[in-house]
Amino acid sequence: MKILYFIDHLRPDGTQWVLARLVEGLARRGHQQMVISLNSGGDEVIVDRLTQSGAEVRAFSKWSILGAYGILRLWQQIRRRTFDVAVTFLFASDVLGRWMAHRAGIPRIVSSLRARNIDYARWQRRMVRWTMRWADAVILNSRKFQDFAIQEE
Repeated sequence: MKILYFIDHLRPDGTQWVLARLVEGLARRGHQQMVISLNSGGDEVIVDRLTQSGAEVRAFSKWSILGAYGILRLWQQIRRRTFDVAVTFLFASDVLGRWMAHRAGIPRIVSSLRARNIDYARWQRRMVRWTMRWADAVILNSRKFQDFAIQEE
């Protein structure tokens, strides 16, 4: 299977360690994987774990993503290949990743909710809801978030 991941950044936070373990485990099963980070830079240890697992890692500057050039480059990376599934982590990657995966015709889109996003602005909630319709599955890391996720996101 060919898997595409979208993540906001590769700093050494909890979600990034989950991504690294997921990539390592699926690499052992023979899956081809690509990680797109919507922020250049990141923790060397995490990036090394991803690349040593055979994942292709592409990092885009957040400023380039805000402009047409970065979006075009990102789109070209996605359209150049055929993916079976896209997996999104964190706000910007959820919104942009779900939309791009949908537009690219990736047949399955999986998102994860890591917390109750009670601090989101109204516009952020609207973007999350608008793109959530393209997610085939949403993984929650706690049952405590289930009611919130269903009602709000």
